[in-house]
Amino acid sequence: MDVDTRLLRSFAVVAAEGNLTRAAERLLVSQPALTKQVRQLENQLGVQLFIRSRTGMTRTSAGQALVTVTPAVLALIRRA
Repeated sequence: MDVDTRLLRSFAVVAAEGNLTRAAERLLVSQPALTKQVRQLENQLGVQLFIRSRTGMTRTSAGQALVTVTPAVLALIRRA
């Protein structure tokens, strides 16, 4: 499985913000584009990463597990 680092970065920002609108603003992308990126990552991994509601995004247990390793993965990629 090959996961695009852009998708991991987007996931990390959504997880940190807890809100697609704020995350999209921070990433300088449209909200629909960011939603598509999150769904693409979920499809590639075969798990739901967030529970979506009108008030924001809450990480699932899979999302929580991924958020704990994502900074290290991105740091390793940057160093490589």
